[in-house]
Amino acid sequence: MKCEIFATFYYKISTDKKPKHEMCPSNQIHGASGYALKPKHPKLLDANLQKVLSTIYEELSLDTLLQMCVRNFIQNDNEDFKKTARQIKPFIASCVFNEGFSPILKIMDIMGIQIGVYVETLAATCDGKRLGQLECLVAYESHKQQKARRTKKLN
Repeated sequence: MKCEIFATFYYKISTDKKPKHEMCPSNQIHGASGYALKPKHPKLLDANLQKVLSTIYEELSLDTLLQMCVRNFIQNDNEDFKKTARQIKPFIASCVFNEGFSPILKIMDIMGIQIGVYVETLAATCDGKRLGQLECLVAYESHKQQKARRTKKLN
């Protein structure tokens, strides 16, 4: 894996006159047909920038970091949190849709998050609004159906 990492660095510092393809995999140098490829190299990087990039590439190709990548360890805790959140998002959405915000309080309690008075008040307020909207909707639909039945009887 180190060779592949440094191949990108050497590609950046190669020129058409001084190609540095010793780290490139053989299929990229010769291609699928077996004939030697002559890639166009980008403009040469500044010498100071090459030194800085070289140290960065050396740090990124340390064995400890590469072992973490090989074992699929996530180096960024935020990525791991986002992955977990994406996995449980549908379940939380169905809980809120079916039962309101009280299951979220249960989830927070199971996770060990201390639930304060304000959170309980917010959940109760949201559930109250939700139930009020549902009652209005049910009353409206019931009234609409009664009206339809009356007009049907009259006709």
